[in-house]
Amino acid sequence: VRYESLTQLRLISVPSHALHAPFAILMASSLTSMASPLALLVTCLLVGLVQSQIACSTAGCSCSGTTTTCDFTSAPTTTLPVTFTAGLTSLSIQGSSLLTAITSFTGLTQLTSLTYSNNAITSITAAFSSSAALNSVDLSNNPLTNLATGVFASNTQLRSLNLANTQLSAFPQNVMTAAATISTANTPGLCAMTSLNLAGVSMSCCGLEWLRDLRASCGNPAAMVISFPTCTGPQWFSGRLLNGTSGTSICSSNFVVAGTGAPNALNTGTLFTSVAATDINSVLAVDNTLDRVVEFYFDGRPPRVLLNTTNAGSAFVPYGIDRFNSTTYLVTDQGTGSKRIILLSYAGVILSTSTVASGNFYFAAMQNDGRFLVSYSTSSQQMTPYQANLAANPPTVAPLAGVTAFTGSLVPRGMASFNNTIYGILRGTASTSIVACFTIGATAVTQSRVAIAGSQGLVTPLGLAIDSVGNMVVADVGTPNSVFVFAPNGTRLTTYTSGITTPNAVAVLTSGAVVVAMPTSIVLIPGLAAPAPTVAPTSAPTSTSASTSTSTSTSTSTSTSTSTST
Repeated sequence: VRYESLTQLRLISVPSHALHAPFAILMASSLTSMASPLALLVTCLLVGLVQSQIACSTAGCSCSGTTTTCDFTSAPTTTLPVTFTAGLTSLSIQGSSLLTAITSFTGLTQLTSLTYSNNAITSITAAFSSSAALNSVDLSNNPLTNLATGVFASNTQLRSLNLANTQLSAFPQNVMTAAATISTANTPGLCAMTSLNLAGVSMSCCGLEWLRDLRASCGNPAAMVISFPTCTGPQWFSGRLLNGTSGTSICSSNFVVAGTGAPNALNTGTLFTSVAATDINSVLAVDNTLDRVVEFYFDGRPPRVLLNTTNAGSAFVPYGIDRFNSTTYLVTDQGTGSKRIILLSYAGVILSTSTVASGNFYFAAMQNDGRFLVSYSTSSQQMTPYQANLAANPPTVAPLAGVTAFTGSLVPRGMASFNNTIYGILRGTASTSIVACFTIGATAVTQSRVAIAGSQGLVTPLGLAIDSVGNMVVADVGTPNSVFVFAPNGTRLTTYTSGITTPNAVAVLTSGAVVVAMPTSIVLIPGLAAPAPTVAPTSAPTSTSASTSTSTSTSTSTSTSTSTST
């Protein structure tokens, strides 16, 4: 059929079932032979209709008005065998386990709803700027790991974004907006969102303060609903939803574990004198005022009391704590009657005790073989040797027979162990305070070497811990109150003072964060020490390790106990 003589042609009507590619080519060829602008316009419209019909005739796809829906569950595809019309307002592409990239939407200026869920999309590198009218985007249930900077920054009409059950490792603010500050004035589009869904997503929460505080930054709009991701880091927030975190900066600020500002109870009337880390994102702390040993969790669970005057006796006055392994701890008791060394299970059961009539126990540090030293003040200052036998039934703890204590003029305080060597603070003046290494010999405890010399600036050291590479972390209540980090050769690496007030004790987590026990609070300082080697995570304490953190092939262990008290 040819139309060149139909000069009055104004309308062409074709049944939809007749629109197919061969017909379109013949019809367009005939129409273009007409020297008429109207004919050319009709040709363009006809080709668009045919393109739409091609999309809707693809297996798995259907069309209704300006909506196209494709489900490739039964026939996965690596590319879309469809084309779309410029007038499309709603597009849904789902179910292809082979579809790893999103097609270009150039020209789809009227698109308001886009669903690309349940595919195999791994990364989105191009912005959706050509579809400025987008109101709803669903990218859920894809193995999506990356969103490029500015992907949604130009979509000021976007009100709903679904990223649930993806594998995103980060979600920076610049994905959503180029503005440095979020507010109703600076980011009206972002603040007008009604749904932002990251449920089922696990990622580091470092840098996600903007998302956690989005509703507050936008004036707490009632219509805005946010489903938050779960934190994989930092360690003290691991497993917690983002909206359960705290701090101006989640990963670089001191995180309050216990005390004023902490997200838990048991915070009044405390005097924290010692602290030890566990394997499960928590710390055991000695509260010397309320006479108890308490576990404080980083994931929002309420604290747990392991030991107090109810199960340890009315004369119980705990002071120091050290970890033997993931199920067993040592607690020193400066009781109002006899003084005790208590072997305590993680469950809060007293396994064994050893008693002296006078003097005061302070801190303890244990070797892998069960022998340990206790800093002990009586008529002389001592490092006193003991032996714990966990293989016995029941386990026992007792003075180490035939081995005499180390005595000296300097006051023993904080203690820690590393590579089966016990380190201890010997406190004197600002020029004589040192950290020394001790050997438990066959007949006596001896000082083997000086690890930190008096010339290195220790003023009034109290607490000591050692990280996975042998760096020594010292809590010093001298002026200014500080936490020091020293290299294994005794050279000072770091001086940390921010938010530190009377640091009584320190411990090192496997992440390298340092726990600091102060009189009325316990805080975490991120990244101050070296992290432990990576190992498979544990969800509960086990009884297979005798070191306080991860061991290397040479049995390197990280100490987590320490000290306090002036």
